Amino acid sequence: MEIKWEMNIYETSDIALASYLYCSGAAITKVDNQNPRRCIFVFSLTKPEVLSLWQEGRAMVNALAYYNAYQALKAKIFRGGS
Repeated sequence: MEIKWEMNIYETSDIALASYLYCSGAAITKVDNQNPRRCIFVFSLTKPEVLSLWQEGRAMVNALAYYNAYQALKAKIFRGGS
């Protein structure tokens, strides 16, 4: 899993984490799927504390919202990005 954090821009290849960020309100700015083996989700993140909650295992979101976010990100991958 590759993670990059720089000036409110956050990148991850972890679709589970990306789904959590997406349903937590982070704005997705790009889906880079040029590498057929790894997709990179790029977010504009204004609340970095959501990352701490995820890493500590204390992240809580609505299950249906998480599922919908996961499905939306999968659709973005197969559609060819943002």
